[in-house]
Amino acid sequence: MFESLLKNPLFYLGLVLLAGVGYYLYKKANEVKYFDIDIPMPDTRREDLLYGYYSSLANTYDQVKDHVNIFWYSHFFGLDKFVEIMQEITMKVVLDVAPLCLQRSGQGGESVREDAEESLRNYFKALKAYNVLHKITYLYPKDEPNIFMTSEAEHLKLIQLIKRVAAEFEELKDVKYAVIYARGKPFWNSEHHDVVAIDNYGQKSQILTIGDHAKLVAQLKPGQKTWLIPGAGFNQNPDPFVAYALSHPEEVEGVIPFLWFDDPAHKDVDYTGLEKADPVFREKWINAANICLNK
Repeated sequence: MFESLLKNPLFYLGLVLLAGVGYYLYKKANEVKYFDIDIPMPDTRREDLLYGYYSSLANTYDQVKDHVNIFWYSHFFGLDKFVEIMQEITMKVVLDVAPLCLQRSGQGGESVREDAEESLRNYFKALKAYNVLHKITYLYPKDEPNIFMTSEAEHLKLIQLIKRVAAEFEELKDVKYAVIYARGKPFWNSEHHDVVAIDNYGQKSQILTIGDHAKLVAQLKPGQKTWLIPGAGFNQNPDPFVAYALSHPEEVEGVIPFLWFDDPAHKDVDYTGLEKADPVFREKWINAANICLNK
């Protein structure tokens, strides 16, 4: 009878299914459950803490400028509007330079374009001509490079190119380099950035104490700072992140929630930007911003 079982393909299918179920149950049993935590809000405030939203659309600046002190440009609207904002702006600015330097690769992921150096140099020249280049505080080579670029070596090539071109411009002599990593992957080339961060909204605010942010902090180099990336678009509570930022001035440079705007054309995951969130919830985040800004 056993021999007949061995000759039956359904027997092997059953073994595969049984193994799959067993592995699933093992994973569920050992899965870490994350929760929101209570971090006491310090009585003291900071004068140097940054608060501003990841990325922007053309109308974002006017919507948020009364409660942020850092603005993020990702090329989701044109140069003319960006320059108009930059001519008015007095806060710090993040410039995402990936669209100026990268292309989709046949290997999967993104790689450095052949004309990347010229493209970036011309863009910096354009901003200089409008007398706004000096207002760039951070250059952002690539969002989540550890999942979106072809390799760690290609990511390093991008960083080195950007730094080489930036060095040609006196206006960028004090510029900083920032990165936000994706979860579950190595922190590629972290030592080449001044500010590092990671997003993992499923870990809730425990990301700060036992999750990915805590792992990133353990690898910080001397002089490096962090940004916190709470999921405002995923109904997260801002309070633990603000309390942590206030309590760790030696580590945290800014709180950068994901995200303010809500536009179907820019949704690769299901979220509700604060722009269209419940007004009470949106006001909770604006109040958190005002705490960060000591207003």
